[in-house]
Amino acid sequence: MIIVALIVPLIGGIVEFTLSIGAITGGPLLAPPIWALFSKRLTGKATVYITAVSLSVNLLFKIIFPLLINSKLSRANEMLLGVVLPFVLLVCVELYAKSRGKISAEYLALKQTKAARKEAVQQIDIEEQMALKNQNKFGLKMIAFSLTFIALLLYVLCFFFADRSPLVGGIATVILISSLIPWRASNRVIIH
Repeated sequence: MIIVALIVPLIGGIVEFTLSIGAITGGPLLAPPIWALFSKRLTGKATVYITAVSLSVNLLFKIIFPLLINSKLSRANEMLLGVVLPFVLLVCVELYAKSRGKISAEYLALKQTKAARKEAVQQIDIEEQMALKNQNKFGLKMIAFSLTFIALLLYVLCFFFADRSPLVGGIATVILISSLIPWRASNRVIIH
């Protein structure tokens, strides 16, 4: 914290420091993990390498080059570098992996895990299926009962607030009619 506090005046103040940190770290820290969420080719190692390279290049242009050549990037160029460099590296890695027909081992492991979970769910025995249907039927009936009870309470409120009774009565009627949806659904649940 002391080192950061000493650096802030050299950079040009807290606003400049905050914008610089955002420009340097925003793209490199956010783009690779977000890209990895949607890519089946990007590996964990590639994500880390792209983040490290992007951060290093951004720090090089923000700290080292201004000291060596006494010239620094403008705010717009700094932010552009912070966003474009990780994106370009991600596209290059994605295209390279696609051209080689590579798919990430982590992606394949995730697919296997999902398939195993799906298979385990399909192997639920009959007793569990009966219990689940009973719970579903009970839950639907409770929802229908709750909606009906709320509608009845609103009808009672109509007597106490005569000036608002058409509005409250209308809402109560809509709720009462909507309680038919879970009630009918509960009657469709067949338990063998």
